[in-house]
Amino acid sequence: MAQQFDDKVSLEELTKNSNECYDAASYRALGIERDGSVDVVMVPASEYLSLRHLFSRALHSKDLQDVVSEITQATAVAHAQAPESYEATDDEKAG
Repeated sequence: MAQQFDDKVSLEELTKNSNECYDAASYRALGIERDGSVDVVMVPASEYLSLRHLFSRALHSKDLQDVVSEITQATAVAHAQAPESYEATDDEKAG
């Protein structure tokens, strides 16, 4: 899957500048890159909790379609840098 992160730092940079990276990740997603690949993303706690809540609702919902519809049609408001859509790009769908 193609990885698209506008904001990313190397693991070395995270280690050297942990306070700055922490501050950046407090209001936007920050990919952590190691060996040319982003396998970890730091996100604001509010965004993480929101995603956990939506996932929990999806798991416990009798009508999953309502939850999927709400997720895919929701306006991104978690933070100023949030993408307009979390849908997979054509490259990601192609795999």
